[in-house]
Amino acid sequence: MASGETNPKPSFSPWRKWSIGFNVLLIVLVVFSVVVMVNYLSRDYFTRFHLSTTSKHALSPLTRNLLHSMTNKVRVVIYYDKNEPFYTTITSLLGEYHDQNKRISVEVVDYIRDAGAAQQIKAEYNLNIPTATNLVIFECEGRKKVLDGNALTHYILEPIASEKEREFRHKPTAFEGERMFTEALYAVTTPTSLNAYFLQGHREHPPDADTDVGFSKFINVTRQNAIVPKPLSLLGTNGVPMDCNLLVIAGPRDALTDSELEKIDQYLSQGGRLLALFNPGSISKETGRDHRPRQNPRQMGC
Repeated sequence: MASGETNPKPSFSPWRKWSIGFNVLLIVLVVFSVVVMVNYLSRDYFTRFHLSTTSKHALSPLTRNLLHSMTNKVRVVIYYDKNEPFYTTITSLLGEYHDQNKRISVEVVDYIRDAGAAQQIKAEYNLNIPTATNLVIFECEGRKKVLDGNALTHYILEPIASEKEREFRHKPTAFEGERMFTEALYAVTTPTSLNAYFLQGHREHPPDADTDVGFSKFINVTRQNAIVPKPLSLLGTNGVPMDCNLLVIAGPRDALTDSELEKIDQYLSQGGRLLALFNPGSISKETGRDHRPRQNPRQMGC
């Protein structure tokens, strides 16, 4: 080293090295804390997320078709406490409905913080029940449909770790907002509802049962399309009702009587619609459906 030259200073002083290390450690602790907090909150709250560059919620084709074809003006009132866990989910979803069809107007009334607007809505929609809280109201041309916010979410009982006694809490597992909102839109925009009658008395598949042999999912689809499912017995003097838009025979395992078959034939001869389903357990049995001529076989289904 030439004379007169001094030793070069180190790139980082010990103090600076400790400062950088402390900052990195602090960032790691913050990120870890956020991750822990999100996981903790996710145990108690269920939110409907959808990763999309165009929308926050992926509406089903059924909902989009309805929104694109709808020409009626619909008023939607979210009568809700803004501190409720699912308030943001509901407003976001209904905002997507509005984006798809501008004829749908969405307004929010916080009955906790806006007493004046809350009283006006209660008087307008005759909400005199004290428990009338957290509601979503659909209205179109005098027809209205009021949805209970508590019915929008499915819950399960989950045990809570406790040193004293065993405790449980309601944990949300599914959000049914879109299904119920679309059903409400059909209800208020359709002047008259359609009726689907399910024949009973022959050990048919139970319409509302949520099992492998039940038709609960099919029932949900009919309700979304403003079709009301109803039970029907053709025993005695009962006939197919005049307001029957679809008669469903859901896989009977016992034979239909001659009287019942005659009533079904008469219904079909007058232009009625029939959806006939077959049960594997009755293949070797005589159910009566394949031993009588049909006046209009094209209206049969399987």
